[in-house]
Amino acid sequence: MLPPPDAAGLAVKIIRTKQTAGTFAPYLLLLPQDARKNSTLPPLLLETQAVMSALFDHYMKLHCPALSDEDIRQITQVATIRTIRKKQLLLQPGEMCRYKMFVLSGLLRTYRVSPDGVEHTLQFSPEQNWLTDGESYTNQVPSVHYIDALEETQLLLWSRDSFNALFQHIPALKAFSEQLIANNLFISRNRLYKTISATPAIKYEEFIETHPGILLRVPLRMVASYLGVSLKTLTRIRHAQLPQDIK
Repeated sequence: MLPPPDAAGLAVKIIRTKQTAGTFAPYLLLLPQDARKNSTLPPLLLETQAVMSALFDHYMKLHCPALSDEDIRQITQVATIRTIRKKQLLLQPGEMCRYKMFVLSGLLRTYRVSPDGVEHTLQFSPEQNWLTDGESYTNQVPSVHYIDALEETQLLLWSRDSFNALFQHIPALKAFSEQLIANNLFISRNRLYKTISATPAIKYEEFIETHPGILLRVPLRMVASYLGVSLKTLTRIRHAQLPQDIK
C-alpha cells in the first residue's frame, strides 16, 4: 500500500516498495513548488517530476477551466507519482481498488477473465485519461477486474480519502469528477448498444475513430477482445479494408 502524502508538504520522499522478488519501484511524492529551490532531490528526478506536474496542470486547465492555479496546486500536492513496468498488474480480482488514477504517459488496460480462461478487454486507458475500478473504489468491495500496463506507464495516484477531502475544499473538482462519471456512463451505454447492434466491420471502424493510435500500440488479439469479435474475423475485416494495390 502506498504511504499517505506528506501533510506538511515540506519534502520529497523516495520510497522503495517491493513489487516482485528482487525488484523495486520508486514512489515519488510530488514536490510543492516552493520547496523545489531547496530540494536535494537528484536533478533528473526533480526534472521528471516537474514535467509530469506540468502535464497534469495543462490537462486540468484545458478540461476544467473553473479550477484556479491554487486549486490545481492543491490537487497535485496530494498526489503520488508511480512508474508501472510493462505487463505489471495494478489490480487483480479480490483486491480493493484504493486509488483514483490519471495516466500521464503510457497505456493501461482493464479486463476480466471468464471461467474458461478467456480475457475480455473492457477498456484501454492511454495518456491523459482517468481510471479506477468504479464499483470497488466507491463501495470499497473486492474488485472483479484486472488492470495492467501495456507499456511502461507514469501515473498520478490519489487515495480515496485524499480525493474526497479535496471535494470539500474545491467544489469545481467535485463537479468535474461528476461530469467524468456521467461521460463514462454514456460511453459505456453507447458501447453496449453498439456491441449488440453493430456489425463487426462497423465496430472496427468506430474503434479506429474513437481510439486513434491504439491499434499500433496493442496486440490485435486485444482489440478483437475489446470489440467482442474473433481474431480471425478482425483480421479478415482489416484485410478487406486494405487498398487493392497493397493486397
